[in-house]
Amino acid sequence: MVFVSDDQQAIELIKQNDKQTFAMLLLDYNMPYKSGIDVLKAVKMNYLLNEATMPRVVFLSSYISDELKKKAEIHGVTDFI
Repeated sequence: MVFVSDDQQAIELIKQNDKQTFAMLLLDYNMPYKSGIDVLKAVKMNYLLNEATMPRVVFLSSYISDELKKKAEIHGVTDFI
């Protein structure tokens, strides 16, 4: 299990560990610099470039509107907490 405190650390961790597969990513929609969807886009690009299997993505948020849920699902979020 690996924890990071912001979106920039999450993106950097994925880029540095391109051979490591994660079983799941737990992202908050509201992150300090970028949204969870922006982080997810960057992570997906890294996985595609490295031909790796994308992990399951779960969004954690205190507020998830129907619009946000649809947008997140389009980008590959599988569950919401």
